[in-house]
Amino acid sequence: MQNDGSLSFDVGFCPGAPCNASGKDIPGLVVEATYGITDRLHVHVYDKDKGQYQLPEDIWPRPEFDHDSSLIDSADLKFDYAKLLRAAASHVLDFRLPPVPNTRMNREVAVAFKEHNIPLETFWNDIDHYLAKKDFTVDPASFGDLKEFVEEIHANHKYYVPVVDAAVPITVNSSDIYDPYTRGFEMGIFMKNAEGSEYVGQVWPGYTVFPDFLNPATTQWWTEAHINWTDVITFDGIWDEMNEVASFCIGSCGMNEDIPNTTQQFQHPTFTDNIPEG
Repeated sequence: MQNDGSLSFDVGFCPGAPCNASGKDIPGLVVEATYGITDRLHVHVYDKDKGQYQLPEDIWPRPEFDHDSSLIDSADLKFDYAKLLRAAASHVLDFRLPPVPNTRMNREVAVAFKEHNIPLETFWNDIDHYLAKKDFTVDPASFGDLKEFVEEIHANHKYYVPVVDAAVPITVNSSDIYDPYTRGFEMGIFMKNAEGSEYVGQVWPGYTVFPDFLNPATTQWWTEAHINWTDVITFDGIWDEMNEVASFCIGSCGMNEDIPNTTQQFQHPTFTDNIPEG
C-alpha cells in the first residue's frame, strides 16, 4: 500500500505454517518505509496487531519530517519491496557455520563457496575473532590479519560484518586495561542498581555491565567505541546482537558475587518450558 510518502505491506508465513524454531513466531508482520528527506528512509517492522512492546517515541524521539509522497520516486534512497519479495521467493540462504577459530578458516570458507558456486555477498564473524570475548577487540594471535582478509573480500566486491554484543566486560584491577569499560565508567553510561552501583551481569567474557541506551551520553560512547575499533578492523555493517540486558545471572551479579573472582563458573538459570504467555 502506498500512502502519504509511505510504502507498507504485510508479511505472512509461506507456505502457511510458522516455524517456531526460536520460540513462538509472530504470525503477521507489517513492513513500512517512510520517506521524509532525500537522504533519510525510515523502515519500521512491527506486528500487525501491535501487541509487541515498542519503545515509545516520547522516550526515544525520531527525526521529525513531513511526509512527502514525491520522494518515493526522487529520493536518493530507494526501498525496492518488489526486489525484496523476489529475493525471498528465490530462497536466499543464510549459512550458519561452526565457530571459525582463525582468519585462515575465514579464507577457506570463502574459497569453498567460490569453488562450489555458492553465492556469497557478505561474510559474518561471531565472537570468535574477539580477544577473550571482549567487544571491540581482535585476537592478535588467531585473527591478526583480519584487516587484510577484509581488504581481500572487498577487492572481490563482498562485504564484512562482525558481531557486537552490548555486554561490556568490567575491569577488576589496574593491570586489566580495557578502554571501552573505562571510558563508559567515566561517562557514567552503564545501567545501575537502585542504590547507584553498576548493574553487573555475566555474559560471554565474564562479569559485564550494560550500556543504558536511554542515556544521551551513551550515543557518544557507542560511536567512539566503533570508531576506535576501526584501527584494527574495517567493516561494512554491524551485527548488533544481545543489545538488551541479557545475562546468565538471575538479577544483578554485583549484589552478592565476588566480582574480582573471574574464575567462577557461569550461573545458568533454570528455564521452564511451556510457561503461559502474558
